[in-house]
Amino acid sequence: MTATLPPRTGPVRLTSPLRKSPDANDGRHLGVCVLSIAIDGMEDHIARYGKDGFDSIVNQVARIIRGNIRSYDVVGRLEADRIGVLLINTAASDAYLWA
Repeated sequence: MTATLPPRTGPVRLTSPLRKSPDANDGRHLGVCVLSIAIDGMEDHIARYGKDGFDSIVNQVARIIRGNIRSYDVVGRLEADRIGVLLINTAASDAYLWA
């Protein structure tokens, strides 16, 4: 996964993806949409595949998401069964369509 942000450095490290947006230098306010994606049945997956197996499932889902978003958007693990996606410079209606 990319951009898993430790609590102390999160705000600092997020400035890099924001600066990479093509619209970052034109002086406009950049909208950011946050998506939260949960992997259902975490306990069942762990019972069947083990914790490492479940981690592999979450990482694979994150890789698939990463391959389908723009280079300056951010994907990271929020919780054991949850992935977060920051869609930089994205209107809420566009994020809804993406989700």
